[in-house]
Amino acid sequence: MEIEIYLASTEWQEKAVSSNQKYAVRGMCFGNEESAAVFNGIETAVKYAQELNGFFAFVFRGDGVLFACVDIIRSIPLFYSVRDSKFFISDSADWVCEKVGDLDMDPVAKDLFQLSGYVPGAGTLYPNVKQLQAGECLSVGLESNGRGVSLKRYFTFQHRSPHFFDKESAIAEISKRAFESIDFLIEYARGRKILLPLSGGYDSRLIATILRARGYENVMSFSYGVRGNKEAQAAHLIAKSLGFEWRFVEYTNEEWSAAWSSVSAENYRHYASSFTSLPHVQDWLAIKKLVEESDVGKDVVVVPGHCCVTSYIPESLIRVDKDFLTVVLDIIKASLFSCRSIRESEALTDAMLDEIILGSLSLQNPMDLDSAASMVMEFNRSERQSKYIANSVRVYEFFGLDWWLPLWDRRFVDFWREIPAEYRFNRKLYKEFVSRVYAELADKEFAPLDVVR
Repeated sequence: MEIEIYLASTEWQEKAVSSNQKYAVRGMCFGNEESAAVFNGIETAVKYAQELNGFFAFVFRGDGVLFACVDIIRSIPLFYSVRDSKFFISDSADWVCEKVGDLDMDPVAKDLFQLSGYVPGAGTLYPNVKQLQAGECLSVGLESNGRGVSLKRYFTFQHRSPHFFDKESAIAEISKRAFESIDFLIEYARGRKILLPLSGGYDSRLIATILRARGYENVMSFSYGVRGNKEAQAAHLIAKSLGFEWRFVEYTNEEWSAAWSSVSAENYRHYASSFTSLPHVQDWLAIKKLVEESDVGKDVVVVPGHCCVTSYIPESLIRVDKDFLTVVLDIIKASLFSCRSIRESEALTDAMLDEIILGSLSLQNPMDLDSAASMVMEFNRSERQSKYIANSVRVYEFFGLDWWLPLWDRRFVDFWREIPAEYRFNRKLYKEFVSRVYAELADKEFAPLDVVR
């Protein structure tokens, strides 16, 4: 199969492994990249991907073979397609779409996008343009027959109940891993200003607290919204209690109307969507104003509090009064497909939506609480978290800023795959840990009594 690669971003770093083998990395990929030279099959490639950490897209090219992968949260997307025995892959969905000649949107994908703000699964709005999913590998020519495209998940975020659990030991381990993840951030930042979107919640508060504990001074926190909003008030107190600079970026209807109808906003919407995701809007204006109207500069690392410890598994799952599968589907549809009603869909029925959700999940028979929790967690990570939440880093890229997601670092993530269900629901164990760490380091005179969410 003929292979054609187009790497649109100037951020790709290429390196030759041998005279006929080379790889390219966009983002930061920590691992033994040069071991890519020994790829001799998809299993070898998957094992290689499992050992990587960081936030990246990776493409390896050899004689008639290709291997590509994205990180566990798909922070840097890759798109691909096959046409007339030619394989196309790129970080530009537009380029792939042009190569395969897609002109019309898929009506089902369009309705899915309107329901959720993204296109679930490997599809995009255009029927022949596909995307690598979070924690997924793709290979061409690595199978024994040397033909076709192979896809495999090298990472899944599923729930397991431990054989033994001690809460205090667990909190000590969480602390160790959280501090290691922030140490990794500090190493990556190398003294640059860390720009921290700060809310009244747990995630950004945890990052700020550990940065204070590690003595990293070059931090500027900021909040935004209408003047007097409760999250910004709580964030101001958190920043004050930890001794960090804090700025507030006020939003007004007039500013939004002017900014969002500009050519710059139109360019951003196209850049951030890639026929897959609703462009992140929430902090677009704040970043724009901070870059254009302040002394922030561009030599910064933006560190949003996107976190693997999500709250999409409600405690009600413990008290199911019907079969687990029905409950799982109800939870996913209620929490992750909420942009508009399925009744408004023209091409999509409720039964079709169930089929699409189940098609991306690994079913276990018989189902129990552990497998039900796993399904909700994995769907949330690979779909909403990767395509809707983490995709917000496109905002920072658009304005020329670097970014890092420490609470999706593998050190931190791997712990949360194995805790008792009762400590996972509504983030019970995580909230207790964050509250303890913050209480130890915050100046009590300024610390807010509780978190907003």
